Amino acid sequence: MPATTDGRNMTGADFALTAGWGHYGSGRAVMPGQDRVEERPSTPAERAALGGATHASPLHSTTTFDIYLNGRAYWRNVPAAVWRYFARPLTPAEVQHFTDTARRIAAILVIRAFLSLHTMLPWLEILRPFVTLKAPLAQGPSHS
Repeated sequence: MPATTDGRNMTGADFALTAGWGHYGSGRAVMPGQDRVEERPSTPAERAALGGATHASPLHSTTTFDIYLNGRAYWRNVPAAVWRYFARPLTPAEVQHFTDTARRIAAILVIRAFLSLHTMLPWLEILRPFVTLKAPLAQGPSHS
């Protein structure tokens, strides 16, 4: 469950992942950071929030984790079994899923840049008489 240290709703900068999960090293390689994970005893209310996990449930535990995104925002009450699941090596399918998602995001960014350029071209043509350009404008769609 998303939470904040002061009990307020998450807003703006609360969504920034700055808890030291990684940083750039030599040659722009991404190096692991010192994350902020707090292991603590779960409360009866937190165990009940997990559907009243019984001893037979894989979620039953007296231990839970708070996983911080930054100094103020965190995921509260991540069951121990769930957090430990992420400590295992990724499967080839999970690696491929991340790769596919990263490629989709890259394509969206390229399309967004392309659309921004084509939105600006008509305005640049209007301003041409008032601006000295060092390079010719790209030919955009006709707007007559």
